[in-house]
Amino acid sequence: MTALEPNFNVWFERDGEVVMSRWRMRLLAAIDEHGSITEGARVTGVPYRVAWQKVHEMEERLGERLLETQTGGPEGGGAHLTQAGRDHVERMRIFCERADQAIRLIYLDTFEPPPGA
Repeated sequence: MTALEPNFNVWFERDGEVVMSRWRMRLLAAIDEHGSITEGARVTGVPYRVAWQKVHEMEERLGERLLETQTGGPEGGGAHLTQAGRDHVERMRIFCERADQAIRLIYLDTFEPPPGA
């Protein structure tokens, strides 16, 4: 029989509203990597409108800009993370890595009996 594998989701709220989550940070990272909200939305599997709404919610609830956007023109449009956006994505990445490690240890301690038990 295959062992169980623990998974969890984590998000941060302010006044009962989601501010940050794993998914939202993946969205921000995808927008930055692809230089476009449209492409970031596509990569994360949501419509552009949903992606833009989630970014706007995060910015409003954090009280800071996370994206710098440029509308089309001779050079074309685009979107990239601000320094604050990069900081949030990196802190969330570190938090989730550490939380994953802790959950794995708790799982092993709780569900996997020691040898000979």
